[in-house]
Amino acid sequence: MTGITAGKENRTKFVFKRALACILAFALIFGAAGTVALQEAYAGSASAPQLAYIKPDVTIVRNGEILNFFNENGAQVYPVFFQSRTYLPLRAICGILGEEVEWVGAANTIYIGMTLSHPSKSIVKPANSPFVKTVSNAALGTQSIAKAYIKDSIYIMKDFEAVTFADSEGNAQYPINVGGTTYLPISALGTFLGENISWDGATKTVILGSRDVPAPEPEKDVKKDERAERLAEFYEQQAKLYDEATELILLISSSTPEELNLLATEISQKYLLAEQYNRDVKSYAKSAANDSSLTDEEADALGSMCEFAEFSEHYLLVMENMMCLAAQGQDYSSFAEIFLNFAMMTQSAMDSTAKKLEPLL
Repeated sequence: MTGITAGKENRTKFVFKRALACILAFALIFGAAGTVALQEAYAGSASAPQLAYIKPDVTIVRNGEILNFFNENGAQVYPVFFQSRTYLPLRAICGILGEEVEWVGAANTIYIGMTLSHPSKSIVKPANSPFVKTVSNAALGTQSIAKAYIKDSIYIMKDFEAVTFADSEGNAQYPINVGGTTYLPISALGTFLGENISWDGATKTVILGSRDVPAPEPEKDVKKDERAERLAEFYEQQAKLYDEATELILLISSSTPEELNLLATEISQKYLLAEQYNRDVKSYAKSAANDSSLTDEEADALGSMCEFAEFSEHYLLVMENMMCLAAQGQDYSSFAEIFLNFAMMTQSAMDSTAKKLEPLL
């Protein structure tokens, strides 16, 4: 297979995965199902319960730092041993990654990173997490027995790409549910981070990456390029608007008439912002084009940013029309195809812009 052919195949797979995510959002908006917050206890398990061990005596270390894990209520949760493998809470894994996590029941899917509610990603990932804390002391405690349910029907998407997990022998590994908390195999974290995982039986320690704390890098006094900084501001501004508007349109099929009127007003305001952002980006691009210091990489990123802003304005205009029709009690299904098209084009332009910006920052 030639490099060109392979590249086309990879792009086709990426477009298909991106299209899948947009179609799921489309289904939610047009009445197939509603998006719900992450639910860590899935009802109606098809699998019979199996034996698992909750291990408060196992220490998790990443690059020399001891990690403790907590659930959304602030209670500490522990690693689980299941079928001779270590599992960590899903929220803990996402906390270490600094990623969003969302459960979409309509698709039976867990989204990590890019989600339907937050389909864009900030260039700078969020720091810290309420679900992961560094501590100074190794783990203490006594193991206890619990019931585990294998969730082999759950799909995992990382940045809208399907992921699967396997042990060192190639055997498939699936999410499990223990005591209402969803766990993923620790190999998932190694896959996402690209780090080795090792086990120290003498100290009951799982080691991610290096055992030793890396020496701090000397501070660099580097002045970032002003043009790249401005482009990053445009991107963050536009991506934030896209996320906020997408969250609002997802409410269209579940809101009361009164709520729809309020949503229509808010969407209209956001469309005006998108219109202004598009003008600002085009004005900046026109000015930058006359600057002889503009590099090819910067010009490419700027062109992609202009495309993102243009598609985003049209995407918001379609949303505004849909929400106004809904607020008037009228059928908005005639916008289905155009909504899906602009959703996919805007998301594609957003991803392209982020990739072109990263080397400049």
